[in-house]
Formats: sequence, C-alpha cells, structure tokens
Amino acid sequence: MAVAALLLALGSPMACAAARQPNILLILIDDLGAESSSLYPLAGESGAAAMPNIEKLAAQGLVFENAWVNPMCSPTRATIISGRYGHHTGVLVAGDVLDPKTPTIWDYIRKDSPAKYDMAVFGKWHLGGNGGEIQHVQNMRVPNFRGFLGAQISDYYNWTAWDGNTGTAAPMQTYSTTALTNWAIDFMRWHKAERPQDPWFLYLPYNAVHAPFQVPPAGTFTTDVGGLAPGTRSATVPVFKAMIEALDAEIGRLLQHVDLKDTLVIYLGDNGTQANVKDKGAKLRGSKMSTWEGGARVPLVMAGAGVTRTGREPALVNGVDLYPTIAAAAGIKVKKANDGYSLLPLLANAKARTGRAFALTEFCNASASRFAVRNLDYKLVFDNATGWGLYDLRSDQAEAQNLYGTLAAAKVQKTLQDALNKAQRTATSGCFDRTEVTPAAAARAAD
Repeated sequence: MAVAALLLALGSPMACAAARQPNILLILIDDLGAESSSLYPLAGESGAAAMPNIEKLAAQGLVFENAWVNPMCSPTRATIISGRYGHHTGVLVAGDVLDPKTPTIWDYIRKDSPAKYDMAVFGKWHLGGNGGEIQHVQNMRVPNFRGFLGAQISDYYNWTAWDGNTGTAAPMQTYSTTALTNWAIDFMRWHKAERPQDPWFLYLPYNAVHAPFQVPPAGTFTTDVGGLAPGTRSATVPVFKAMIEALDAEIGRLLQHVDLKDTLVIYLGDNGTQANVKDKGAKLRGSKMSTWEGGARVPLVMAGAGVTRTGREPALVNGVDLYPTIAAAAGIKVKKANDGYSLLPLLANAKARTGRAFALTEFCNASASRFAVRNLDYKLVFDNATGWGLYDLRSDQAEAQNLYGTLAAAKVQKTLQDALNKAQRTATSGCFDRTEVTPAAAARAAD
C-alpha cells in the first residue's frame, strides 16, 4: 500500500498533508437574476440567452433551485466574504462601506486551513464606497487584487484597473470580461509553474452583466443586436443577452484551464436583473433593488472536486453560506460560521441537511425599508411603500396572491414573523426598527 493511502487508512494527522485540499474558483456574476439564466425555466417572451459553457458545468454538478442573496451588489459581496447578514455588518445598499476590521474569508483560510492557499481576486470590489479607494482593499487584507473599485466601469472597452499590491492604476482597453478572464488564466498558469504543491483560491467577480449595456466583441455572441457595432451602448434585452453570451464564452475559455477533478467551481449571481433589461413576461416578480423574487433569487451552480452528485438541489441557500462552504472546502472543520451554513454536505449526499431553516434578504437606506424572510415554501416580505405580503412560493413563485392576514396562512405567518423577530433582536443596523405600516399600505396589502 502506498504511504499516503496507508496514512489515510490509519487516520494519521499526516494524511491531511498527503491529501491536498482542492483549488476553489468562485465566479460572481453581476446583475444576473435566476429568470435571466438558461438554467431555470423562468425566462420571458424572447427566451433565455444561450449559456452552453455554464450549462455544461451545471450538468457535471448541482444546480441550486433556491439560492437567495441581497438585491444589490455591495450587500451580497459583503455576505460572501464575511458570512454575516447586512444587519450585522452595516452593508445594506450599494456603496455602503464594509469595516476593514471585519474578518474575511481570506483571513479565515490563512489562519485555519491546513493548506497554504495561494489566493487572488480579479474584478469588481465595491465594498469601500461607490467611488472606492485602493487603500480599502489593502486594509481588508485582500490578496493579489487587480480590478476596479466602485459600482461599475464606465466603458467595457476603456476603463481603469487598480493593482492592490502596488496601489497604482493603469488604463485598460481590453474588453473587461476578456481582461478579467485573462488575469485568472495567467494566475492559474503562474501557480502551476511556481507553487504546484499548494492549492489556490480565486475569487472572480466579473463586471458583466452590469450596465453600461454595450455590444460585446464580434464572435462572442449569437443574439441579433440589429447590426450594432461592438462597443455600441443600448440598454435593450438583445444587447443584454449578447453580454450574457459573451460572458459565457469567456467563462468557457477559463474553464479550459480548470481541472474539475481537483477544483471546486462555484458560480453565483450577486442580485436580480436590472429592470430596464429584464425580458417581458419573465416569471419572477420584481428586479434588482427589490425584495421580490426577481431581486433576490439568483443562479447558483457548484461542480468539480467534492461534488459527487448531479442534478437539482432544492435546499434553501443564502449568500452568507458561501463563507463556511469555502472555508470547509479549504479543509477547515466548520459546519456553521457567523450567519452561514456550509453547503458541503449537500454536494455528496442528497439526504444531507445544512441546518438552514430560514433565509433573509434586505434593502435599507434613508427612504426604503425592504426585507423578507423565507423558509423552503413560504415568504414573508415587507416594503414601506406597499406593506406586508405573504406568498406560497411552491405554487405562486410570481408572488401574485398575497396571503398576509388570512386565517388559512396564520400559522406559517407567525412562524416567519418569529424568525424575523429573532433576526431583529440581534440586528446592529438596518431597517427592522422602521416597519410601521401606514393605513393605506395596510389596505393595499390586504387587497
């Protein structure tokens, strides 16, 4: 018997060193809701954009049916890297600043993983304010950062890239989605040549498919955009779908350099689709910035190392769950961390449970109080503009029939309200304390 196999069989501590932890690739897509993904039967009248590379990845792993995040990008990004809800970090809308003292997933891996992970971040940061400063990235101890700092780039073909190691910026004329993919491939090649004994963790938050909506490079899409030249701006469904196709093409190029036998790939949307490019007839209500399903429900795929199941997974998932999931994949013995639950048990066992009974989503600023709590079947939602709502997501994923205040739904309403009250008691920020419903709003909610 080989020494490594013998050590594993005997349960020796040296077995951890012999069995290398997997590489981890986290791909975060900007402004792509579940209804805009071909992985879900929720598309509008023109159908979903073709994503053959993501569909191929999904066929080799698990597609999560009930992945929920926050309805804006900064809050979701904060949940992923901290494992904490926005009402615990203060990051509740785009542009809120995550306290640099917040322990991050990179800190956790450095401190507790048995492996010496090589780590990098290429793409959108947006946790240091809407403008952002490279100093915030550095203060957050982000490894090997290269990308942009604010909400978006102003032009996919002409933008500024910051380097976290040097603190300097450089102009870029390469199409953003292509440039980020190039950097990721270069990182993996360098790692293979220089640190083949160690695993890597790469966080790749693309700008796509966030505005500005511009025609991608020729040859990266098949959607008819009416003859518009690459770079042309047009906030229309066809151009949005062309950007999705171009993103898929670049991810396909990236995955050619990824061995799924030793790499766990996580593909996630950061919030719902922007309203002006959401296809007519899409089967989810609402869009980005709303706590309807169109703002909070996103695509999630996990495939590769450790994923021995294929198909669909109905378990309830929240963005905070990525933190313990990545940590557990990196060899840290954790099932729950902060507000998140590790999804690792689900990857190999259809009967496994994570422990998550409820999920939260929230959007809170000076004028808007929006939040929702759900279990696997029902959702309780509050919006200070419309009041309370209760929906049966099993039969009414379009959230058309409000059950709030009905006798038939009284028991489930209380269950969800109790879960919300529990979250409220631990909140250090947010808008849970501003839930008064005006008579007009209450009347609308009862309609």
